[in-house]
Amino acid sequence: MTEIRLGDEDIQCLIALDDFTFLDSGLIGGRIFASEHNVNRKLNYLVEGGYIKDFTSLISMKTKPKKVYCLTKKGAEVVEEIQGYTNYKPIRQLPVTYLHTLEVARTIMSFRESKGMQLKEFVNERNAYFEFGAGAKDSIRPDGMFVIGFEDSDDENIGVLLEIEKTKTKRLVIKEKMKKYKAFFNDVDIRDRYIDHLSIYDEINDWILLYVASTEEIEKYTKGLLLRQKPNDGQTTNDRPGINFPTLLTNMSLVEEDPYKSIYYAMEQNDTNTRNYIDEYL
Repeated sequence: MTEIRLGDEDIQCLIALDDFTFLDSGLIGGRIFASEHNVNRKLNYLVEGGYIKDFTSLISMKTKPKKVYCLTKKGAEVVEEIQGYTNYKPIRQLPVTYLHTLEVARTIMSFRESKGMQLKEFVNERNAYFEFGAGAKDSIRPDGMFVIGFEDSDDENIGVLLEIEKTKTKRLVIKEKMKKYKAFFNDVDIRDRYIDHLSIYDEINDWILLYVASTEEIEKYTKGLLLRQKPNDGQTTNDRPGINFPTLLTNMSLVEEDPYKSIYYAMEQNDTNTRNYIDEYL
């Protein structure tokens, strides 16, 4: 194994892999490394040094499959030395769910890079999972949780529970998910316990649930499923229990353009056709 000297960008790459578990060269180049030039060579350098591990992408979209990367134990030890903890778990093979993880990374990086507000903290899916009652039936499992707010102020922070919709899911899945989130949003004690569970530094003043669809087509489909939650005549039923907590919907293309623009459908509102700004929930 080659012994190498780690630069600042190398260390930031290791920390990002610790956050997201998987990244591909497209997400690393120009976003973690300052330049896309020689990204593959730089990543091979880290692979040869034993700090990261590479896999060949399981899916090719009309192009040469990209490499997908994760941390090794050696890389995790560097991360732990720098920030005092690591999310590392050994990975032997690339799971199909890595595509979901890459979408989470794209979303978080877009919020982090945009100038509207500041992304203050991020918690990955494994650590964001929370059982608030008797087992998995009383739990939330967002694809990630993050805090946004204005710099140098803790008075207007928003806790965002992220749900990535990469495929056309079944209505029952959305119904069960929304039922669990309703319990979360309607109970202050559950939310307080969740903050303790996360062990985050920043105060959270308001919470929202955010659905990000991979494409416009999936956004339209997910919007239809969420609308089926809402009663036709104002009277809630078991089949249409309503949405009484902040629930936003958008698509990945708009998020990557600028997540602080008016790109969100407010699904709990009567008007679900106008796109809104996320800071309207402060």
